[in-house]
Amino acid sequence: MKRFLIGAAAIALVVSAVSCKQCVTCYYEYQHLGDTVKVDFPEECGKSADIKAYKIEKEAEANRQGVELVCDNTK
Repeated sequence: MKRFLIGAAAIALVVSAVSCKQCVTCYYEYQHLGDTVKVDFPEECGKSADIKAYKIEKEAEANRQGVELVCDNTK
């Protein structure tokens, strides 16, 4: 019985660790010579702290262009 409980706890830990993974895609748009140009960034997946750091980095890039970053959670 003790082995069963340890195994069940291990499985629960693995499942909960996988569920912490998040994915996000971000982009920004700007006007250039009358056309709308969209800059897409690749999907980023990881823990919450990783996603937050990614968004901060991409937002800084968008701010340098004078535009707003748009991010969507994908998973």
